[in-house]
Amino acid sequence: MKTSTRTQPRIGEISRRRRRKKKSPDPITVLRIEWIEWLIEQYGVEAVSDWQDPPVTFAQWKLERELAAHEAA
Repeated sequence: MKTSTRTQPRIGEISRRRRRKKKSPDPITVLRIEWIEWLIEQYGVEAVSDWQDPPVTFAQWKLERELAAHEAA
């Protein structure tokens, strides 16, 4: 008799395999998203969508944010 390989667990069986941990985005990616949201909040969607180069770069925004946090502390 030919043996078969099952790919699906039988009904009623509990799989013992662990699920992979969900990946979280890089902290720099999260900061860039905050920067884009800030740009939209300050200048509006229409203005941001037309820009080739934003008036405030990511590096400038990040530096100002870090300085503000440092002064607040």
